[in-house]
Amino acid sequence: MATIASLPAELLLAIFEYTPEIYHQHLSRYALVCRAWRTPAQQCLFGVIELHASNASAFLRSPGRAKYATRDLGFGDTVDVETGKAVLDACRGVRALDVGWEPVSGGYTWCSSPGAEDVKDLVLAYPESFPADAALLPLHLRSLKIFTDGVLSDNTIQSIFSSSTDTLTTLQVVLGWGDNSKGSVTRLATFFNNVAFPNLHTLLIDTTGTQEFAPTLISSLPNIKALSVQCRGWSDIYIVAENVNVQLTNLAITFTESLDEKYQERTLQELEAILKRPNLAGLTRLSLPEVQQPLLDSPGWTALLEECETRSIALLCAEGYM
Repeated sequence: MATIASLPAELLLAIFEYTPEIYHQHLSRYALVCRAWRTPAQQCLFGVIELHASNASAFLRSPGRAKYATRDLGFGDTVDVETGKAVLDACRGVRALDVGWEPVSGGYTWCSSPGAEDVKDLVLAYPESFPADAALLPLHLRSLKIFTDGVLSDNTIQSIFSSSTDTLTTLQVVLGWGDNSKGSVTRLATFFNNVAFPNLHTLLIDTTGTQEFAPTLISSLPNIKALSVQCRGWSDIYIVAENVNVQLTNLAITFTESLDEKYQERTLQELEAILKRPNLAGLTRLSLPEVQQPLLDSPGWTALLEECETRSIALLCAEGYM
């Protein structure tokens, strides 16, 4: 009978890769268990890295960094621009890059670095800090998540997106409140109306601060099939549903924490009616991950469940599939 110590390295690597993120620090302990565990544990340990000022320099000096490829790299808010660039240049081959806490100019510097040329999945915060004359990023992205609380210029939008027109499949946009973000949504919509993204099928957007502008952005992406929106309640959903004409197969809706049970009940009632809209005729999956008891016993949920059962729509809530 095989023991865990006798398992092949490839199988151990697959097992270690399922280690939850909160236990990632245990990988260093796994590497000390026995010789057979050391290599696969170190491969996982250096495969996903989050750097801060306290560990970035040590990582650059680490022999493990040179031996094992880093696939997923994240920069904390204290990594200076030059150190981050040195890390990227040293790690060539990074596939997922998270610069969600970049300094004023770090995001553009890091994303335009030769060390980022293989990045396919990017998390980018505050791209409004890009220089006014930013060149096109040499990235052919598969997925992109943007946090912005300011005005995105037309040049910045072109810099971020233009090299990924044929490769981008998933876009997530997290916007702040106020006129700056509304202006950014308008510019993004104008760009997408003029530049085709034939493979962009999934859009995730927070509408809580820009609900009246979100439909413009959604409708500028005619190939979207899966839409995830964060809403304050039924009014946001109504605004989005009434003004979006893309044909969706997957719809996910999350509510803000301030949404009380009475407001959620009204939201469920409105959603049951909204599902009858023509652009949702082909819906196959509806996700409401924050809906839980006691709403599951409410009239609004019962009506929604009946509508989904009639149309064979998979309905997901906090309790699982219904």
